[in-house]
Amino acid sequence: MNKEKDIIAAIDIGTSKTVTIAGRCDNNGFLEILGLSRTDTKGFDKGIVIDKEEFINAIRLTVEEVQKQTGIEIREAYVGVAGFKIGYSLCTTFIMRSLTDDEISERDIDRLLGKAYNTSISPGEEIYKIVPQSFTIDGEKNIKYPVGCNGLRFELVYRLFTDKTSTISLIRRLMEQSLIKVKETVLASVASAYTVLTPEEIYEGVLLVDFGTDSTDIVLICYGDLKYVAALSKLTTLSESNEIIDALLPHFEISLFRDYVYRDIVLTGGGAYQSNFQEFIKLKTGFDVRIGHPDIKVAAESSFRVNCPEYSTSVGLLQYGFSKFRSGISSEGEYNKYFRDI
Repeated sequence: MNKEKDIIAAIDIGTSKTVTIAGRCDNNGFLEILGLSRTDTKGFDKGIVIDKEEFINAIRLTVEEVQKQTGIEIREAYVGVAGFKIGYSLCTTFIMRSLTDDEISERDIDRLLGKAYNTSISPGEEIYKIVPQSFTIDGEKNIKYPVGCNGLRFELVYRLFTDKTSTISLIRRLMEQSLIKVKETVLASVASAYTVLTPEEIYEGVLLVDFGTDSTDIVLICYGDLKYVAALSKLTTLSESNEIIDALLPHFEISLFRDYVYRDIVLTGGGAYQSNFQEFIKLKTGFDVRIGHPDIKVAAESSFRVNCPEYSTSVGLLQYGFSKFRSGISSEGEYNKYFRDI
């Protein structure tokens, strides 16, 4: 990846700002931020790349600045993207196995996932992520760990997320043309969730509202699953708190209508500190509401302070990358094979 293999780089592409950040963990497990640069996002509007040259030049600007700060060439990075349109649905696929007494293996799971990634989707869309929910073996449902079980009909229930404008693949191509390999593309709000939410919230249910300048992303996470996603444009430009709440409430209600129970609402992103916003949402919804900050231990050597909500996505991407690095996981497919990840 870099001259020092324990260094992780991340690029946070927001609708108004682009941040490149690089860091490593010290011997005490503290995150040391080695470089950070931010600039205005260019050529990107409502989750769509509208000017390829302006878009990639803004990214290059921050990458080159971080390279100067660290003295390290950034050749690959985790990339977070905000504001693009995600579609999702609950799907099922199956394979028929030849021998009942032959135990289910990892190869069988690979076959199921291969079928899932070949799901038919609408023209112009691309599959962003497959998140397994449970397995069914010969009619026995809700099996979480099927390896070693026996059966003929082997089914997978999975949540399918699609990129409705093919933005992710375009960003990947543009970055790799600029000699930056994309390790993985992550929804900005999901990256933020990685660092601002507690394990209890992720399991018991939480609605995360990530306020950017030009877009606001909403994710609902319950039992460790990503259950609901939405992106709203220009929300922070509304003049009154009532207008913002009116725009948010339908998404709160939709998630409740689908029986996704959550106990808290967490606000993060650069717009989370709007005047009285936290109390206003609590009053309107009846839920506990808090401001989410990156939950990290920063090494004393770090000269960059990233504990504020505007850096939630950037720090979350770094922590996500470090979690995979420590686990020895080299690919997205390997990481998502057996368990649900947000």
